[in-house]
Amino acid sequence: MRKAILSYPENLKVAIVASGGLSHQVHGERDGVNNAPWALRFMERLEKDPESITNITAAEYARLGGWEGGEVLMRLIMRGAMASRVRKLHQSYYLPSMTAIGTAISEDVATD
Repeated sequence: MRKAILSYPENLKVAIVASGGLSHQVHGERDGVNNAPWALRFMERLEKDPESITNITAAEYARLGGWEGGEVLMRLIMRGAMASRVRKLHQSYYLPSMTAIGTAISEDVATD
């Protein structure tokens, strides 16, 4: 995705949006699981050290964040389209019920 964006002949501003749960499980014996410390660590690593979370297995994501914890892959794809260094402009994390709302806005620091 990054190569496609950079290959465009005109100078563009591009917004890349990802969604998906960070940590929750809505069924089974761990129904209601929400691991906020893991979700916040994931968000920090996504900003500062994304490569460190690319080799976590699906089973490990499920252990850390519940069966729906694998939804973080959408956020990894988005991060892969960004520069190696980003600046976080905003972050919030709110757990009103069974699933949290975690948002972050970042911008490229430098082009690769």
